[in-house]
Amino acid sequence: MHYEDTLTLGEARDRFFAVSGFTAASYFEPFNKVKVGPLPLVIPNPYMRQRALPLHDLHHILTGYPTDLRGESQICAWEIGSGGLGRYPIGWPYVLFGVVLGLLFWPRELVAAYRRGRQSRNLFNTEFSDRLLSKTVGELRQELKIA
Repeated sequence: MHYEDTLTLGEARDRFFAVSGFTAASYFEPFNKVKVGPLPLVIPNPYMRQRALPLHDLHHILTGYPTDLRGESQICAWEIGSGGLGRYPIGWPYVLFGVVLGLLFWPRELVAAYRRGRQSRNLFNTEFSDRLLSKTVGELRQELKIA
């Protein structure tokens, strides 16, 4: 989904939640339900992952990659290319799993997402704050050099 540059990240995140079915409250649940294709999985959601998820969702908004399996694989490749996981190393097993899936099923899209990431930066060297939500999508795309 494409989010207009003029939206605040808060407005864009509200739209993202409406489309994806996620909520801000799910960031802090002890377990999260995720789908791997038709398979629903319940995964632990420890504190470090709770801090990384809001940033990961902002990456979806900024890049336009969806939350289906293909989009998750692409965002994983983009996050590696754009600087890795910084303060949130707990995400490496998830990201590597996404990359393996992408290489198996969507290798061209995965390589393109990685290359796109190499031209930009991500938010994983910062902490999520409400201040981020007041910026516009366009401002943050420009700051992070996301094309």
